[in-house]
Amino acid sequence: MRDLILLVLLIRYGAAECKFEMPDGQTVDLKEMRLESPPDYRVFGLSGFLYVANICGEAFMTCNGDATGVASQWIGFNSCIAVLARQSSGKRESFAPIADYIDPQIKKKGVVLTYYNGDICFSLGFLERKVIYEIECDESVDVELNDVIEDPTCVYTFKFKTKRVCSIQDSPQIPSYTSPYESSTYSSTIPSPPPKSSYTKLFLIILLISILLYYLFRSLMKRYSSDSIPLSSKPESSSSLYTSIHTGIWNTVTTFRRLFETYILRTRASNYSDLN
Repeated sequence: MRDLILLVLLIRYGAAECKFEMPDGQTVDLKEMRLESPPDYRVFGLSGFLYVANICGEAFMTCNGDATGVASQWIGFNSCIAVLARQSSGKRESFAPIADYIDPQIKKKGVVLTYYNGDICFSLGFLERKVIYEIECDESVDVELNDVIEDPTCVYTFKFKTKRVCSIQDSPQIPSYTSPYESSTYSSTIPSPPPKSSYTKLFLIILLISILLYYLFRSLMKRYSSDSIPLSSKPESSSSLYTSIHTGIWNTVTTFRRLFETYILRTRASNYSDLN
């Protein structure tokens, strides 16, 4: 009878997949880390709890009659607190295990597996527990579970060391190629010169008209106040009229010149900020 149970367990766990696709497209096979028979991976954490786990298969220690957990938390060997995570065949198919590298820059350092579908964690407002298997490369160790850290609450990180992941190779970096016909990305980074605004044309036209009017009135007033007319015959208001016209036109020219210079300075400042 015992042999029959072990045979069923071997068939059950031997059929399970233990291949994980990494973010860079590589496939990591961890079937050599999967336990095909008891006991499970076990460790007493610093918190005093006993943690049991398996990789790519359910743990052999059944938690409160639930045999679907890949990891669980215990008080000693007799009282199970909770199932911490399950396979994708558990309560949610959409929460399949996720694989990543410990360090994407040094891939042979190891991999990280994240399992979901754990029992409800009431401390987090009815959210489910999850498990993170941090499997680090160590050429001197076959497979070893060193510690379990619960941080944050109800997220359990299992610290594994093994030589089984040391064979992962860094994939070569293939330089990206941009077609010369796809120049929109390049051209968009170069700010184009601002179009000549209608305000600039308006300033130039008003400035030109103001200058012409200034010289026109100036010549007229000179003729009106020429020496051929006796000083006593000049109207009393001619001097004040000339001064008023002269001052008004000059103020107009000065105002529009300042406005035009301000506009030019703001345009240059805007172009400089675009280039940075």
